[in-house]
Amino acid sequence: MAAPVSAIPVQGRGTLRIVTPGQLNERDALQKALESAKPEVLDDLANYIRKQFEAAKRHRTSSGVDDQMLSFLRAYNGEYSPTKKAEIAQFGGSDVFARITAAKCRGATSLLRDIYLSADQPWSIEPSPDPKLPGSVQRDIDAVVGGEAMYLIMNGAPPEKEQLAARKEDLIKAAKLAERAKAKTESVVAERRMNDILVEGKFWEAFSQFLADLPIYHCAIIKGPTIRNAELLTWGDDGAPKMELRPRFFWDRVSPFDLWFTPGAADLTHTDTFERQRMSVTDLYDLIGLPGYHEKNIRETIRRHGSGGLREWNLMFEQERRKIENRGDQSAHDDPMMDCIEYQGRVIGKYLKEWSLVGVEDEEKPYFVTCWMIDQLVIKVMMNPNIRKRPNYYSTSFDKQPGTIYGSGVAEVLSDIQDVMNAALRALVNNMAMASGPQVYFNEELLNPNQNSQLYPWKQWKYTTDPANPQGQPVGFFQPDSNAQELLGVYGRFNEIADEVSTIPRYMTGNQNIGGAGRTASGLAMLMSNANKALQNVAENIDDDVFEPVMQTLYDLVMLTDETGMLRGDESIKVNGVRNVVKQEQDRVRQLEFMQLTANEFDMPIVGPQRAKIIQQVANRLGLEVDIPEPGEQNRGAPQGGGGPGFNPAGGPTPVPEISDANPPRLQTQSLNTVSRRANSE
Repeated sequence: MAAPVSAIPVQGRGTLRIVTPGQLNERDALQKALESAKPEVLDDLANYIRKQFEAAKRHRTSSGVDDQMLSFLRAYNGEYSPTKKAEIAQFGGSDVFARITAAKCRGATSLLRDIYLSADQPWSIEPSPDPKLPGSVQRDIDAVVGGEAMYLIMNGAPPEKEQLAARKEDLIKAAKLAERAKAKTESVVAERRMNDILVEGKFWEAFSQFLADLPIYHCAIIKGPTIRNAELLTWGDDGAPKMELRPRFFWDRVSPFDLWFTPGAADLTHTDTFERQRMSVTDLYDLIGLPGYHEKNIRETIRRHGSGGLREWNLMFEQERRKIENRGDQSAHDDPMMDCIEYQGRVIGKYLKEWSLVGVEDEEKPYFVTCWMIDQLVIKVMMNPNIRKRPNYYSTSFDKQPGTIYGSGVAEVLSDIQDVMNAALRALVNNMAMASGPQVYFNEELLNPNQNSQLYPWKQWKYTTDPANPQGQPVGFFQPDSNAQELLGVYGRFNEIADEVSTIPRYMTGNQNIGGAGRTASGLAMLMSNANKALQNVAENIDDDVFEPVMQTLYDLVMLTDETGMLRGDESIKVNGVRNVVKQEQDRVRQLEFMQLTANEFDMPIVGPQRAKIIQQVANRLGLEVDIPEPGEQNRGAPQGGGGPGFNPAGGPTPVPEISDANPPRLQTQSLNTVSRRANSE
């Protein structure tokens, strides 16, 4: 007998979350432990951060964001909610799931990765069009003008002020032209070195994960740069390996589940943030002795963890999230990790006095700080080094909504359509199962009591006749109606609606079965162009909200820490994500136009041998998984008259040529270009 379940109302779309008695008992025990525990807040700073964090958690939970993110993650993984699972189990039908949300999210991510992670770098450093001349150059110009004036005076032709001013202006223009050329060369070198910093700091890995989150959740978040020690392998002069610790900039993807912010915030630029981080006892102990860390609080935290663990008990979505993310479903008591809250925000000076931070002078002034807190203990607090006074989190949405950090993702846009497609697919499977064979009915009074009701071929039925109804049938069969075609039509129609609503059509991700305008090259180019308009909006969101501020922050930190002078300070960061989208679209259109212009009797003899390569490039840009054979490949190994081996157009078998030293056997192999092209596509 199945264990009884209970229904707990959850925020969001009016559904109930089904939990087991064990989960209820665990929740009640955790809640009682939290209520009975004495909040041993050791200082005012910890008390202030704890209150702000609790307010942020209550706001997000009450607005239904937690439950919505869980539903988006379920839809992406192809799982039903506990409530829906219970309804399906009660009905006894199929629990098949239409993975349309996952397909669209993966398609959106792949298209965005083509823009930002392709060979075309999505950012650049532009030198100033009016560079500032170094002081030494200014002094040299003044010295040259003064020397020329002295020469003219000594020769009896003193210059006028206008002549000296014009001469100085000409020298300044010439110097600026030379300085502009020099700045352009230096910007290329600085761009290469900054890209090395991004690569070493795992930025592109974090950004790839950011692009995977973007179509799933309300928003995607990337954090950085943060400075951490990296263990690097170096080789000494004697060739011996050596491990060294060096500080580096790092970037990380932050799960939307693990970041809270001030209620009502419109963007992450002017808000306080709370990030939940996972730490082990070893991680915490290794912090003892490092600058800025409070050793007494760290040791107290380790003792508390040994007596029952330190976690944010009222994050009730965590256990279900752990199951969906395939991280196990163990009880919170069995989790060896502890929760650490990293706070980035403003705190008034009176809460910071006892920490003796440098620069804290006014008790009423809010200071921008970063601190780490576990349970009720602050283990470190420091002045935030960001000179722009903003948290180092950067976020945007697939479909932004003005006035809020949370926008809409593909999973949210498709939620209703996903439900309808799931219902149609379940009904289709159930109907196919019912209509796959005949239904049987029989009269129990006529059958032999020992008759087996199982069906199998050539079965013999034992029954007796009814004198009152001698024509009565003891066993009968009927065939249920099949509604497969109608249900497939419903499923296919909503699949087309999903293309329109998500703005990620199937032909954008490699589907060749395109009807209507997509059957011609120009029609397909028009469809691709229209679909790219929506993608340009997403790329613009990423450029404005993430890439540009991330690169600007890195630029600021390089200016503060670099001693080699790789940057002048007057450069500008230029992000080219949207431009790359437009460029790809223009290249695609130009290629199609080139194919149309050269498809004539005059150009074909010239372009003909290369036309297969051009068609292959166009197909690759369109995302079509086709392999265009080069001239001669499609007929290689077969006679010109058609047919296969042994076919002779004149009739009869093809004569087998004599094999000799003068006529060695030749193997039929694929073109190397075809094999290479297929390997690259795979």
